Amino acid sequence: MGVPWANGFRVLVSHRAEKFDLEIRPPVGDAIEVHRGLDHTKLAESLQAASAVIRAGGPGNPGEAPAAGEYVLAAGKDAGEADYVNALQHLGNESDVDMVLAAVQDFGNVDSVTRIYSAVIAHCNQMSSNSQGRVGFGQVPPTAGDTDAKKMAPALLSERFVLLAPHGVAGAVAGRIGSLDYFESPTFKTLSGMGSLSRALPLEEQGSLLSSSVVPVVEQRGRGVIVLRGITTDGDQISVRRIADRAVRGVRMLGEMFIGRLNSEDGRGALKQKLIEFLVQMEKEGALVRSADGKEPAFTANVHSSPADFEQGIVRVDIAVRPVRAIDFIYATIFVQV
Repeated sequence: MGVPWANGFRVLVSHRAEKFDLEIRPPVGDAIEVHRGLDHTKLAESLQAASAVIRAGGPGNPGEAPAAGEYVLAAGKDAGEADYVNALQHLGNESDVDMVLAAVQDFGNVDSVTRIYSAVIAHCNQMSSNSQGRVGFGQVPPTAGDTDAKKMAPALLSERFVLLAPHGVAGAVAGRIGSLDYFESPTFKTLSGMGSLSRALPLEEQGSLLSSSVVPVVEQRGRGVIVLRGITTDGDQISVRRIADRAVRGVRMLGEMFIGRLNSEDGRGALKQKLIEFLVQMEKEGALVRSADGKEPAFTANVHSSPADFEQGIVRVDIAVRPVRAIDFIYATIFVQV
């Protein structure tokens, strides 16, 4: 099945001896890929290995090369809502995933897009309840202005979802965040490999979007294309959520290592020491910090079991962590002396 963005692409077939060449061109402009000396009996394998934009299905005439000429791709369509939901269910079996992007291509029905993004949020919440926290990403429609984006955001309010503007930046932002350490904020980080933005966001609109917790991506002189502020749709910092998820995953992993070994004070003490070791490492990395005045620790950890808990085979772990927060604002006071 084709995809909407490929509609209008042209494929030029030319023969030479028993082989043939393919040129792939966008609706306007020069060829973006050229594949020479193709063998029709191995076409699918060759394009799978060498092409970033086209794949070959079963031949219409088995045993024959495609006829020479120009073919215009058409009738490509996006997956349906049910397809995205089904894909998210399969993703639940992948324990190492910590970011989710539903690459919606058809934004003709904004309500449908919102439902798909809501399914992403539900998936992230469900995985969070299983100690496998994830953050989802989405973007506004191509034609969305300031008002449209602000209308979309309340329906997607979540500590586990990031809504981006303008359209066309979601993949680049998710990729950039994935390349950062889990405790680094994407705020003011440059997006490499980005072409021109689909729409420049005026300064007033940037502030308006941020007030609705929509993340603006803008171009700044000397910096290139940057993420203006890395926040989720509930206004929390993305990096803070990722730090908390990292702590939860680590605690679960260590806890599972000690199941069956916690029926003694020594076993519970060993678990506590392992937890402290893990959290100290997070503090050394800069993910956890002491309070601004230095009086409160970066974390606390305790492992205990009351007599009633012990009879039921329960050991309780109490942990508090203080994630580092990015400095998003600098307020300067200037006194002018004359």
